[in-house]
Amino acid sequence: MSEKKENALKLIDDLLAHKKYPTFEEIQIQLARHMLNHSQKSVYRYLHELKKNNAPIYRDPITGKYSYYIETYRLKNNRITPKDQIRIASQVKSLLEMIKDTPVYDQAYKLLTDMTTIYSDTEIDDYLCKEEVKMDLDSDTVIFLGPPIANMDKEIWDTIYTAIHKKQIITFTYQSMSKKTPEKRIVAPYQLIFDDGKWNIRCYDYKAKDKRIFTVSEMTDFSLYDGRSNAFEVPDDFDFRKETPGTFGCWTSKEWNEYKLNLIGYAKRYAKGRIFGTNQTIVENKDGSITITFTSNQEAPILTRALGWGKECIVLGPQKLIDKWKENIIAMNYNSGLFSND
Repeated sequence: MSEKKENALKLIDDLLAHKKYPTFEEIQIQLARHMLNHSQKSVYRYLHELKKNNAPIYRDPITGKYSYYIETYRLKNNRITPKDQIRIASQVKSLLEMIKDTPVYDQAYKLLTDMTTIYSDTEIDDYLCKEEVKMDLDSDTVIFLGPPIANMDKEIWDTIYTAIHKKQIITFTYQSMSKKTPEKRIVAPYQLIFDDGKWNIRCYDYKAKDKRIFTVSEMTDFSLYDGRSNAFEVPDDFDFRKETPGTFGCWTSKEWNEYKLNLIGYAKRYAKGRIFGTNQTIVENKDGSITITFTSNQEAPILTRALGWGKECIVLGPQKLIDKWKENIIAMNYNSGLFSND
């Protein structure tokens, strides 16, 4: 559909939806004011197009005025114009720079370069012609800055990607933060997650007998377990986004708590426009600070964020987080040399 035709349909839809009750001639006048095709043939074609979209058009046989007999009807607009396609593609290209050194980058960039020519229909005197539009993939008008990217072996990436789609079990050695020595893991991979410059897999861990997330770049001795396809069933809740707001990345736990932080300065400005968890509230305090309260199951990254805000953040709850926050502050003071161990 040409852009002019789409604009004409939207204009007529607006007239009918807002009870302007236009006659055929008044529709022509409005189209002409907007520099759109307004011949008798064009208007009949537009009205026919609206009816094809199930528009409930009614024409009063006495007055000749048009309206919708269902007042709540509105024409759906799902079309992305060529200009929008170019803009979106250029921005996505910039976003991909964040994962430039990962195996997925080449595949995604090829998809964009295959779109270098987009054709748009332009209506001129009731005829359609083709207008070639070139996409500038070198545009730097929109830039996304990301974290440092962790290196990852392409062979491991390809194996995991294939294993997810073929439902193959994989095995590897992994050093957990909570364990003193590396352990052998056997998992059913469900999902690849890019978070904070690292690729992770959401999976079922047969040793833990529960869902887990492992960082791919930290895996060693990686291989397929037995190579068998369809070796497991993917549960309905495999997506980690269904288990957490995901505001602080992909790290989660089973324990949900209500978190409360008092913020000033940059931390206050940063937090005011963002959602950190469910049931979030922000209270403006008389001293100029804000108190933000929310529910989450991401204690570890919340603690990291609170510590990162330094003196601009005071943890007010829950008590478990307060204790860990204070413990880290004391340790940092000793590390800085401000206090001795004596």
